[in-house]
Amino acid sequence: MAEQAPSRCTGGRGAAGGVGTLAHTGPCTPEELLRPVTPSQVNAQLAVRVGRAEAAVRRHVPTRQLTQLQFDELVSYTYNAGNTGALATLRSANQSNDAGVVSHMSQRVWIHPRVANGRRLAPVRSTGLVNRRRLESAPFQPQQGAQ
Repeated sequence: MAEQAPSRCTGGRGAAGGVGTLAHTGPCTPEELLRPVTPSQVNAQLAVRVGRAEAAVRRHVPTRQLTQLQFDELVSYTYNAGNTGALATLRSANQSNDAGVVSHMSQRVWIHPRVANGRRLAPVRSTGLVNRRRLESAPFQPQQGAQ
């Protein structure tokens, strides 16, 4: 992975470190903005969040036999969308409704920019999220030549 952990809290509406791992919600305090964030702290928080995403996939997709790639991509999606945000996708996966999985994943490509005072702007379609969702949904796409 090419991303590096920042040396300090990044501020904003939550304290994010390294690979976009949220350390806590809410704005950073002035003290947190000065305190270094170590790679081990970022990795520990990342491990906790990935574990929660894995548990959510196992809990909400108990009856379908997933391939390892399908499981991994559902974990990636759940990590990014959150357990609640991924629920419709996970239900579709459990029902073996691959078209539903692809459809639900493809809808979560919008970001909501904010101005400096925190006011939310109109949603914007993110090319990065479109690319991520294409990769995450690939194991659920119909195979070429399959009937």
